Amino acid sequence: LRKWGDDFALAHGREPRIWLDRACVPQESIGEAIRCLPLYLAGCSTLLLLRGPTTLRRLWCVVELHIFLEMGGDMDRIQ
Repeated sequence: LRKWGDDFALAHGREPRIWLDRACVPQESIGEAIRCLPLYLAGCSTLLLLRGPTTLRRLWCVVELHIFLEMGGDMDRIQ
């Protein structure tokens, strides 16, 4: 993650702005927060996917990817 941030800063001349779903979405009230997920993802120019072996088998992760693409993102903007 640090290398990605350093590479971003070199390429764009500024530090990246990062929205972390786990930190920004209240985990005790995901049902309420999920309604805003399209707004959050529509505001993202790039989706940085930090994945492990089960990422694409977890519904929440797949839903986030789907919403990002539906809100105007494309595969080239997923890193």
